[in-house]
Amino acid sequence: MKITDLRATTVTVPLEAPLRHANGCHWGRVVRTIVEGVAVHSSGELGGQLATMLHLGAVIPNLSFAADAHYHHLTDDIIQGGKLRYENGAIVVPTAPGLGVKLDRDKVEKYRELYLRLGSYAYDQDPLRPDWTPTIPNDRWADPLL
Repeated sequence: MKITDLRATTVTVPLEAPLRHANGCHWGRVVRTIVEGVAVHSSGELGGQLATMLHLGAVIPNLSFAADAHYHHLTDDIIQGGKLRYENGAIVVPTAPGLGVKLDRDKVEKYRELYLRLGSYAYDQDPLRPDWTPTIPNDRWADPLL
């Protein structure tokens, strides 16, 4: 496969509320860059990456912890049809070409404009705890040698 053209678009999609985690905070939204080109699609905690993560999570035998993309905290998604739905406590792994998702161009533009207006944020900081610093590195990951 030869990639002849790439386009990167940074978006920010609102969360239901700010989301604290072990290494900082999502400040009420997630900021991700969508990369598009010769069938290349990727994005952060939005539909494209979620579908990829679901595929990987289903085939990694030594995954010793729950894979959590915080997807259920998003208020919307940039894929056609909106957020993927949970069925019986899980999201069905997409099987269609392109991981089963297509971008909603109007939503991509809407959330690109929101990113341009709000900018990025310090992912490893918490706006309500300005003197707090995360403990890094985190060594509690799946062992790739198992």
